[in-house]
Amino acid sequence: MTTQLTIMRHGPAVDIGTHDVKRDEDRMLSEQGRSLTHRVAIGLNRLDIHPTRIVCSPYLRACETAAIVAAAFDTPLTPEPFDYLVPNGDIDTTLEWLSDQSDEHLMLVGHLPHVETLSSALLVREAMMNIMFCPATACSIQFYNDIEPGRGVLHGFWQAEQLSTIGNK
Repeated sequence: MTTQLTIMRHGPAVDIGTHDVKRDEDRMLSEQGRSLTHRVAIGLNRLDIHPTRIVCSPYLRACETAAIVAAAFDTPLTPEPFDYLVPNGDIDTTLEWLSDQSDEHLMLVGHLPHVETLSSALLVREAMMNIMFCPATACSIQFYNDIEPGRGVLHGFWQAEQLSTIGNK
């Protein structure tokens, strides 16, 4: 079975101390972040990135990003929160959970450093590869058998500006 896994970092968010935000988990997307994420979502759609399921961190900015992305697809999806996609979520727990998933195309929306460490572990088995996920960056990893560390093949890696340009055309 072939599985496509798309991993995305949340869009640009407001800082703690602005908009009455006191905790990291309550940071929302900024106005610019909402706009950029919308264009990124259209860009992903135009690149034929069509997940059958979207799972996100329970933090507000990741939930908002996942909802914007989900709405851009022909068949809107309802994002599902997953506690281990938080910024310092346990990679081993996430990898174990991923190995039990049977989705044809799963999308994860999370945070630094988790998305970078997870992507690296899936591509080269160790969390040693330096992959830079700016806000609203996405990568697509293909698996030709089960989702296992070091067994992924990089299908695509797009910075937000690239996806935004595609989304504006």
